[in-house]
Amino acid sequence: MKVYRLTLYDQDMGAMLSWHPSRADAKAAMRRGIAFRGDPKTELDRIDPHDIPTNMAGLLEWLNREFNTDNG
Repeated sequence: MKVYRLTLYDQDMGAMLSWHPSRADAKAAMRRGIAFRGDPKTELDRIDPHDIPTNMAGLLEWLNREFNTDNG
């Protein structure tokens, strides 16, 4: 399953992530986020495609590779 991760950088909140079902949806969310933020787009604002496996073994491997730290 292909999904798109939007990363928007906010000076107060840091990197903010959201996930979208299509590149068009991610671009629309980026436009809204940049307008809300009030600052122009930067090189830190980006859209990255991800292929997420839909079977249990593949999903667990993907999660362990992509989300292996707790930054909270």
